[in-house]
Amino acid sequence: MIFDTRKLISLVMIALFAGAIYFSQGLPSSAAFMPMLVSVPGLILCLFQFALDFKTTPEAAAKTVPEAKDATQKSEFTMIVWLIVFSATILLFGFLVGGPILVIIFVRFASGDSWRNAAFAGLGTYAVLFSIFTWLLELQLYQGYILEKFL
Repeated sequence: MIFDTRKLISLVMIALFAGAIYFSQGLPSSAAFMPMLVSVPGLILCLFQFALDFKTTPEAAAKTVPEAKDATQKSEFTMIVWLIVFSATILLFGFLVGGPILVIIFVRFASGDSWRNAAFAGLGTYAVLFSIFTWLLELQLYQGYILEKFL
């Protein structure tokens, strides 16, 4: 039997999300809201993934994924580039402005969707970030190096 790392990763993620839910129970309700907001959907998704991991055998998963070294290297390079772009954008422009910029760039270029859909996704991202963090939770989000200089 081949050691299945997918099941192990799913178990670790389930433990992390369950631990966050458990530890947030000891916090005041206003402070426990954010960990619960992230952990409950994450736990549900990880439980579904864990069930799928048992449904699919490692041998069947290996057969469906081609062993293309060039494709793997290209995807790793793309992932590293996106990580750098993400980090730079958040550091320079902050979450409230940088988040929608990142979504627009990703939807347009990585997904190959239209500019209209990318703009719609960016506006939706801004609306969610502003309504949840700024308006509902009354949190001051990181503004970024560039915006701190002007505001």
